[in-house]
Amino acid sequence: PTRITLFWKSSEVRDVDFRGGKDLYVDASLYPIVSDGKIQQVICQWVDITDRIFAENELKQSEKRFKALHNASFGGITIHDKGLIIECNQGLADITGYSYDELIGMDGLRLIAEQSLSEVKNNISKGYEKPYEVYGVRKNGEEYPLRLEARNIPYEGKMLRVVEFRDITQRKKAEDALKESESKLQHLIQHLHAGVVIHAADTKILFANEQAANLLGLTIEQMMGKEVVDPAWSFVREEGTTMSIAEYPVSQVLASQDPVHDLVLGINSPPRPDT
Repeated sequence: PTRITLFWKSSEVRDVDFRGGKDLYVDASLYPIVSDGKIQQVICQWVDITDRIFAENELKQSEKRFKALHNASFGGITIHDKGLIIECNQGLADITGYSYDELIGMDGLRLIAEQSLSEVKNNISKGYEKPYEVYGVRKNGEEYPLRLEARNIPYEGKMLRVVEFRDITQRKKAEDALKESESKLQHLIQHLHAGVVIHAADTKILFANEQAANLLGLTIEQMMGKEVVDPAWSFVREEGTTMSIAEYPVSQVLASQDPVHDLVLGINSPPRPDT
């Protein structure tokens, strides 16, 4: 026997059970035949829509999975069609200060600061897909450093653009703080009353201050890139005898991996041009 819920107008019926068979989804239309004020017959027509319903359910599940991944992103994600935002995640709302509803249908270029509009428009037109940095603008008018990365994707017969927005304000602040710290350190080293030389692992000179250059009778430019073994200088022991290369301070540190303290030595350097 068949169990079915009947309606007097066209309606989808999702409570159909053929015992011993499979469950079906049907679109049923029922028409009463009335005679003498009484229903004599009911014409019932239904169409099997099981495959369609399964496909719709699968699409809904797929959309839920996409939405979950979408919102799990550590940045803002938007999908736009020639700049018009057709979908975005909560991350974009958090970054920009707009609500999800405000963002949908918005021209995405409104999220880009005036100074960066030309670059962003150019990258959209070229289909550029590498990360790049520009300035964004929030709903309150605040401009902030922004990293963008985009891909063109096919969707419903046309090409759309998926863009990740990454607010890099904190990274830029850290970089600026590091640059300031390095600048202060370099200023301090340059004004020390002692020679400071920084070597690479292969003993090439990476940095030297003015005092070190004066002690060696060279300019800083002349010192850059030189190795510890160089005809421009040699070292002598406290009593005046020439040091072997293995005794040079840098050679000792590289060999032992330990610091060297309180080493007294002399330097034979080229004669100064003014003497």
